[in-house]
Amino acid sequence: MEHGGSHPKLKNQDSTRTINVINYKGTGLKIFIFSNSTITDFSYNETGAVLSFNVEGRNKTYGYVNMILPKDFGEIKPKIFFDGKETEYTVNKTDIGYRIFFTYKHSKHNIKVYLFSQQPTEEKENITNYPLTLAIASIATVTLATLIYYFSRKRATKQKIK
Repeated sequence: MEHGGSHPKLKNQDSTRTINVINYKGTGLKIFIFSNSTITDFSYNETGAVLSFNVEGRNKTYGYVNMILPKDFGEIKPKIFFDGKETEYTVNKTDIGYRIFFTYKHSKHNIKVYLFSQQPTEEKENITNYPLTLAIASIATVTLATLIYYFSRKRATKQKIK
């Protein structure tokens, strides 16, 4: 799958603009997205500082997203995930904020922009739950082995009595 910071097949593509207002530290900030794709399901998770949206376009064409984030975010260090995988992008600091640009081959895709380079929440949860999962699996294995041993001994005892 091709995606990343630039693509030669994008010259003279039609562009649409969406403006999304999010709540950031009690104020409404405008996020501008210019794209030749259809943008849907835009959301912002303030706790994790994650922008999320879907892009969709005509198959066998290339799409792009050009986001403008206001400088009110402060110094950002974004990570962009394209269908769950980190992707290449370009970011430029401007007088009004940050410009983030990336391209992709069209179909339907999910985009997540982690503004401050945090590890994705899903991965943190998996890492956090690993010891608990291991403990539960260990207890289940020991319990099963004990039951098998108990019932095999009980069967052997019944056969000796007969």
